[in-house]
Amino acid sequence: MTEEQKQEVERLRRLGWGYRTIATALNVTRDQVRCYCRKIGLEGYRHGKITEKTELPAIRGDGIIACKNCGAFLEQPVTGRRRKFCCERCRREWDNRNVVLKIYEHKCAYCGKTFTSRASRQRYCNRECYKRDRFWREEDAEKIALCLRERKRPSVVPRWVLKLLMDEEE
Repeated sequence: MTEEQKQEVERLRRLGWGYRTIATALNVTRDQVRCYCRKIGLEGYRHGKITEKTELPAIRGDGIIACKNCGAFLEQPVTGRRRKFCCERCRREWDNRNVVLKIYEHKCAYCGKTFTSRASRQRYCNRECYKRDRFWREEDAEKIALCLRERKRPSVVPRWVLKLLMDEEE
């Protein structure tokens, strides 16, 4: 490591950065950073679990960590997690700009229509289908029985009726 890199390692370590983050920022190995920190007495664990960062914190030209949203100076806590945003408003603005929406396609468990949703495990297309399938009433069962007697196909049959019919066939 060069002298400039050693000075930068020392400064970033005092700011509370972890070995891996410093190594990535300076383009050196984690072990080089760890051994140098151990040599100058800056070894030890940070509080909490160190996780791999997908992106480095925003750094101004003078090496101070800045807010990811507005670029304001961030005073870092001595222990614990490093701050990435100056305030809750900045965090929300950044989240709204960088949101990734997944759209899932489902088939309603009650009416059989296909629908799209942001939830990965949604079963019903709307609240009404949920209520009808979950809390089936006697008069609805009578409608199905009437359709069957007239040899007509009912428009919708709840799961519990299908299960009841399938169990009797076996």
